Amino acid sequence: MEPHIHIMPRVTGIIPAAGRGSRLGGVEKSLLEVRGRPLIHHAMDSIFFIVDGYIIIHNGEIPDVIGPVFKGKPVEYVRQEELKGIADAILRAEKKVQTGAVAVVLGDVYYDGKDIEYMKGALLEPKIPHEYDALVGMALAKSPQEIMGSYGVDKEGRFVEKPTLEEVKGLKKLVGLGLYLAKSLPFFAALKKTPAGKNGEIQITDTLNYMRTGEFFLHGEYVNVNTPEDLEKLK
Repeated sequence: MEPHIHIMPRVTGIIPAAGRGSRLGGVEKSLLEVRGRPLIHHAMDSIFFIVDGYIIIHNGEIPDVIGPVFKGKPVEYVRQEELKGIADAILRAEKKVQTGAVAVVLGDVYYDGKDIEYMKGALLEPKIPHEYDALVGMALAKSPQEIMGSYGVDKEGRFVEKPTLEEVKGLKKLVGLGLYLAKSLPFFAALKKTPAGKNGEIQITDTLNYMRTGEFFLHGEYVNVNTPEDLEKLK
């Protein structure tokens, strides 16, 4: 009998990058210069070693800036004309995904850490029994305001989008980093049944609450770029 060969699923990187910064002059946030390069380049770097290629959801000039290849890996594009939330943006990429898993990183997130490969192994390594279909990158929150500007998780493991100060009191002291790793089939199935949430948008946190989702603690520098003050942190 031939030995059974364990093969880890391939991963496609998905980057929702259609958002514009109202507090940054209405520009495409992903194209803001950070440490000499567009912010989206840093987002792509953060998952570079675990993906075979990228799909970028945009509504502006990003394809002209990046082109069809990023550091030897193919890049495809999907345009999101009407902004209906991150989950809606990701769902638009479904037809282009041909891998067993996806890694999602928001295009306005700066994360410089080395734990993403461990996150991939924790979810997809065939020799490890898995109880989750998705993992969410989390870090220790520096303040309640940091959680309020992103998302948090309660004691039962449910994710809460942009919680109020009162809601933060009932959450773990963790902040979501805008980094997700998920198995493709259950992820897109959950996306399709996610109703509109806060602000009439389809929120990725609601999608994750429909799935068997776990938290994965990531180390490294992280900034969610929304304001000029956030950009200052990266100088």
